[in-house]
Amino acid sequence: MVRFLLDCWQQSNQEDCYHDHPREAYQKEAEFARAGCVPSERLSGLQNNGVSRQHFYDIKKAYEEQGIEGLREKTRRKPCLKNRVVPEIEAAVIQMAYEYLAYGQARASNELRKQGILVSSGGVRSIWLRHGLERFRKRMALLEKKAAKEGIVYTEAQLVALEAVKRERQTNPDEIETAHPGYLLSQDTFYVGYLKGVGRIYQQTAVDTYSSLSLAKVYTAKVPVTAADLLNDRVSTDMQK
Repeated sequence: MVRFLLDCWQQSNQEDCYHDHPREAYQKEAEFARAGCVPSERLSGLQNNGVSRQHFYDIKKAYEEQGIEGLREKTRRKPCLKNRVVPEIEAAVIQMAYEYLAYGQARASNELRKQGILVSSGGVRSIWLRHGLERFRKRMALLEKKAAKEGIVYTEAQLVALEAVKRERQTNPDEIETAHPGYLLSQDTFYVGYLKGVGRIYQQTAVDTYSSLSLAKVYTAKVPVTAADLLNDRVSTDMQK
Protein backbone atom coordinates (compact mmCIF):
# COMPACT_ATOMS: atom_id res chain seq x y z
CA MET A 1 0.00 0.00 0.00
CA VAL A 2 2.72 2.49 1.02
CA ARG A 3 4.95 1.30 -1.80
CA PHE A 4 2.22 2.10 -4.28
CA LEU A 5 1.76 5.54 -2.71
CA LEU A 6 5.42 6.33 -3.32
CA ASP A 7 5.20 5.07 -6.91
CA CYS A 8 2.01 7.04 -7.44
CA TRP A 9 3.73 10.17 -6.14
CA GLN A 10 6.27 9.94 -8.96
CA GLN A 11 3.73 9.45 -11.72
CA SER A 12 3.03 12.43 -13.92
CA ASN A 13 -0.56 11.49 -14.69
CA GLN A 14 -1.97 11.73 -11.18
CA GLU A 15 -5.64 11.92 -12.17
CA ASP A 16 -5.53 8.35 -13.58
CA CYS A 17 -3.98 7.16 -10.34
CA TYR A 18 -6.80 8.76 -8.35
CA HIS A 19 -9.46 7.22 -10.53
CA ASP A 20 -8.08 3.64 -10.47
CA HIS A 21 -6.98 3.59 -6.84
CA PRO A 22 -9.10 5.98 -4.76
CA ARG A 23 -7.75 4.74 -1.41
CA GLU A 24 -4.18 5.44 -2.46
CA ALA A 25 -5.39 8.86 -3.53
CA TYR A 26 -6.62 9.49 0.01
CA GLN A 27 -3.20 8.67 1.34
CA LYS A 28 -1.48 10.98 -1.09
CA GLU A 29 -3.91 13.76 -0.29
CA ALA A 30 -3.02 13.27 3.37
CA GLU A 31 0.56 14.14 2.54
CA PHE A 32 -0.64 17.23 0.70
CA ALA A 33 -2.71 18.12 3.76
CA ARG A 34 0.27 17.67 6.07
CA ALA A 35 2.19 20.14 3.94
CA GLY A 36 -0.75 22.54 4.15
CA CYS A 37 -1.47 22.51 0.43
CA VAL A 38 -4.78 20.78 -0.26
CA PRO A 39 -6.12 22.26 -3.48
CA SER A 40 -9.88 22.50 -3.65
CA GLU A 41 -9.92 20.81 -7.04
CA ARG A 42 -8.35 17.70 -5.45
CA LEU A 43 -11.07 17.54 -2.84
CA SER A 44 -13.62 17.89 -5.64
CA GLY A 45 -11.95 15.04 -7.51
CA LEU A 46 -12.16 12.81 -4.43
CA GLN A 47 -15.82 13.65 -3.97
CA ASN A 48 -16.47 12.73 -7.60
CA ASN A 49 -14.99 9.29 -6.84
CA GLY A 50 -17.39 8.76 -3.95
CA VAL A 51 -15.06 9.98 -1.18
CA SER A 52 -16.52 12.32 1.38
CA ARG A 53 -14.65 15.33 2.74
CA GLN A 54 -14.92 13.88 6.27
CA HIS A 55 -13.31 10.63 5.16
CA PHE A 56 -10.44 12.52 3.64
CA TYR A 57 -9.80 14.50 6.81
CA ASP A 58 -10.03 11.30 8.88
CA ILE A 59 -7.14 9.92 6.84
CA LYS A 60 -5.33 13.24 7.14
CA LYS A 61 -5.66 13.08 10.93
CA ALA A 62 -4.42 9.48 11.02
CA TYR A 63 -1.35 10.46 9.03
CA GLU A 64 -0.61 13.48 11.21
CA GLU A 65 -0.86 11.41 14.41
CA GLN A 66 0.81 8.15 13.32
CA GLY A 67 2.65 8.90 10.11
CA ILE A 68 2.91 6.21 7.44
CA GLU A 69 1.80 3.55 9.94
CA GLY A 70 -1.51 5.34 10.29
CA LEU A 71 -2.22 4.72 6.60
CA ARG A 72 -1.66 0.98 6.67
CA GLU A 73 -4.51 -1.50 6.69
CA LYS A 74 -5.39 -2.49 10.25
CA THR A 75 -7.21 -5.57 11.45
CA ARG A 76 -10.21 -5.19 13.71
CA ARG A 77 -9.27 -8.29 15.65
CA LYS A 78 -7.78 -7.57 19.03
CA PRO A 79 -5.48 -10.04 20.82
CA CYS A 80 -6.83 -11.56 24.00
CA LEU A 81 -4.22 -10.50 26.54
CA LYS A 82 -6.23 -10.92 29.73
CA ASN A 83 -4.65 -14.31 30.49
CA ARG A 84 -1.11 -13.45 29.38
CA VAL A 85 1.63 -13.36 31.98
CA VAL A 86 4.03 -10.46 32.23
CA PRO A 87 7.11 -10.63 29.95
CA GLU A 88 9.45 -11.24 32.91
CA ILE A 89 7.58 -14.41 33.94
CA GLU A 90 7.37 -15.61 30.34
CA ALA A 91 11.12 -15.17 29.94
CA ALA A 92 11.72 -17.15 33.16
CA VAL A 93 9.51 -20.01 31.92
CA ILE A 94 11.36 -20.14 28.61
CA GLN A 95 14.70 -20.11 30.39
CA MET A 96 13.53 -22.97 32.60
CA ALA A 97 12.67 -24.99 29.47
CA TYR A 98 16.22 -24.58 28.16
CA GLU A 99 18.05 -25.16 31.43
CA TYR A 100 16.06 -28.21 32.55
CA LEU A 101 14.99 -30.05 29.41
CA ALA A 102 13.56 -33.06 31.19
CA TYR A 103 11.19 -31.05 33.39
CA GLY A 104 7.51 -31.32 32.63
CA GLN A 105 5.09 -28.45 33.05
CA ALA A 106 4.17 -29.41 36.64
CA ARG A 107 7.82 -29.74 37.71
CA ALA A 108 8.75 -26.49 35.99
CA SER A 109 5.88 -24.67 37.71
CA ASN A 110 6.96 -26.04 41.10
CA GLU A 111 10.59 -25.02 40.62
CA LEU A 112 9.57 -21.53 39.55
CA ARG A 113 7.44 -21.20 42.68
CA LYS A 114 10.57 -21.88 44.74
CA GLN A 115 12.13 -18.86 43.03
CA GLY A 116 9.11 -16.71 43.84
CA ILE A 117 7.65 -16.84 40.32
CA LEU A 118 3.99 -17.81 40.51
CA VAL A 119 2.73 -19.50 37.34
CA SER A 120 0.49 -22.54 37.03
CA SER A 121 1.39 -25.70 35.15
CA GLY A 122 -1.22 -24.78 32.55
CA GLY A 123 0.38 -21.38 32.17
CA VAL A 124 3.77 -23.01 31.66
CA ARG A 125 2.36 -25.22 28.93
CA SER A 126 0.66 -22.27 27.21
CA ILE A 127 3.96 -20.39 27.09
CA TRP A 128 5.80 -23.45 25.82
CA LEU A 129 3.19 -23.95 23.10
CA ARG A 130 3.61 -20.37 21.89
CA HIS A 131 7.36 -20.88 21.55
CA GLY A 132 7.35 -24.48 20.30
CA LEU A 133 8.79 -25.93 23.52
CA GLU A 134 5.93 -28.16 24.65
CA ARG A 135 7.75 -31.45 23.94
CA PHE A 136 11.08 -32.73 25.18
CA ARG A 137 12.41 -33.43 21.69
CA LYS A 138 11.49 -29.92 20.54
CA ARG A 139 13.28 -28.37 23.50
CA MET A 140 16.30 -30.54 22.79
CA ALA A 141 16.40 -29.59 19.10
CA LEU A 142 16.09 -25.87 19.85
CA LEU A 143 18.80 -26.09 22.49
CA GLU A 144 21.17 -27.77 20.04
CA LYS A 145 20.48 -25.06 17.44
CA LYS A 146 21.04 -22.36 20.04
CA ALA A 147 24.30 -23.94 21.15
CA ALA A 148 25.56 -24.22 17.56
CA LYS A 149 24.62 -20.61 16.84
CA GLU A 150 25.68 -18.88 20.05
CA GLY A 151 28.34 -21.28 21.31
CA ILE A 152 26.83 -21.61 24.78
CA VAL A 153 28.27 -23.98 27.39
CA TYR A 154 25.94 -26.77 28.51
CA THR A 155 24.98 -26.98 32.15
CA GLU A 156 25.11 -30.22 34.14
CA ALA A 157 21.37 -30.79 33.78
CA GLN A 158 21.56 -30.21 30.05
CA LEU A 159 24.45 -32.65 29.68
CA VAL A 160 22.50 -35.32 31.58
CA ALA A 161 19.51 -34.85 29.28
CA LEU A 162 21.71 -34.96 26.18
CA GLU A 163 23.38 -38.18 27.33
CA ALA A 164 19.98 -39.75 28.03
CA VAL A 165 18.78 -38.89 24.52
CA LYS A 166 21.98 -40.25 23.01
CA ARG A 167 21.60 -43.57 24.84
CA GLU A 168 17.95 -43.79 23.77
CA ARG A 169 18.87 -43.25 20.15
CA GLN A 170 21.45 -46.02 20.34
CA THR A 171 19.16 -48.54 22.03
CA ASN A 172 15.95 -47.59 20.21
CA PRO A 173 16.87 -46.25 16.77
CA ASP A 174 14.18 -44.53 14.75
CA GLU A 175 15.14 -46.47 11.61
CA ILE A 176 15.54 -50.22 11.11
CA GLU A 177 18.80 -51.25 9.51
CA THR A 178 18.34 -53.62 6.56
CA ALA A 179 21.01 -54.93 4.22
CA HIS A 180 19.17 -55.43 0.92
CA PRO A 181 15.69 -55.57 -0.63
CA GLY A 182 13.66 -58.46 0.76
CA TYR A 183 15.70 -58.52 3.98
CA LEU A 184 12.74 -57.45 6.11
CA LEU A 185 9.05 -56.91 5.36
CA SER A 186 6.33 -55.25 7.38
CA GLN A 187 2.79 -56.49 6.85
CA ASP A 188 -0.59 -55.29 8.09
CA THR A 189 -4.33 -55.69 7.51
CA PHE A 190 -6.58 -52.71 6.83
CA TYR A 191 -10.38 -52.64 6.83
CA VAL A 192 -11.47 -50.84 3.66
CA GLY A 193 -15.25 -50.84 4.01
CA TYR A 194 -18.45 -52.61 3.08
CA LEU A 195 -19.70 -53.22 -0.48
CA LYS A 196 -23.29 -54.17 -1.12
CA GLY A 197 -23.51 -57.67 -2.53
CA VAL A 198 -19.87 -58.39 -1.65
CA GLY A 199 -19.53 -57.79 2.07
CA ARG A 200 -16.60 -56.52 4.04
CA ILE A 201 -13.41 -55.68 2.18
CA TYR A 202 -9.96 -56.00 3.76
CA GLN A 203 -6.61 -54.95 2.35
CA GLN A 204 -3.42 -56.87 3.02
CA THR A 205 -0.35 -54.62 2.67
CA ALA A 206 3.33 -55.55 2.67
CA VAL A 207 6.17 -52.98 2.69
CA ASP A 208 9.82 -53.71 2.02
CA THR A 209 11.73 -51.80 4.72
CA TYR A 210 14.85 -51.39 2.54
CA SER A 211 13.32 -49.99 -0.66
CA SER A 212 9.92 -48.85 0.73
CA LEU A 213 8.24 -50.88 -2.01
CA SER A 214 4.58 -51.43 -1.11
CA LEU A 215 2.40 -54.28 -2.34
CA ALA A 216 -1.28 -54.76 -1.59
CA LYS A 217 -4.21 -57.04 -2.33
CA VAL A 218 -7.85 -56.92 -1.26
CA TYR A 219 -9.80 -59.81 0.26
CA THR A 220 -13.29 -60.48 1.57
CA ALA A 221 -12.09 -62.13 4.77
CA LYS A 222 -9.67 -61.36 7.56
CA VAL A 223 -7.97 -64.72 8.15
CA PRO A 224 -4.31 -65.79 8.37
CA VAL A 225 -4.42 -67.50 4.99
CA THR A 226 -4.89 -64.14 3.24
CA ALA A 227 -1.62 -62.88 4.71
CA ALA A 228 0.18 -65.96 3.37
CA ASP A 229 -1.54 -65.57 -0.01
CA LEU A 230 -0.22 -62.02 -0.35
CA LEU A 231 3.33 -63.22 0.26
CA ASN A 232 3.05 -66.06 -2.25
CA ASP A 233 1.05 -64.24 -4.94
CA ARG A 234 2.52 -60.75 -4.90
CA VAL A 235 5.61 -60.37 -2.73
CA SER A 236 7.60 -63.43 -3.82
CA THR A 237 6.97 -62.86 -7.52
CA ASP A 238 7.63 -59.12 -7.50
CA MET A 239 10.73 -59.37 -5.32
CA GLN A 240 12.21 -61.95 -7.71
CA LYS A 241 11.82 -59.49 -10.55
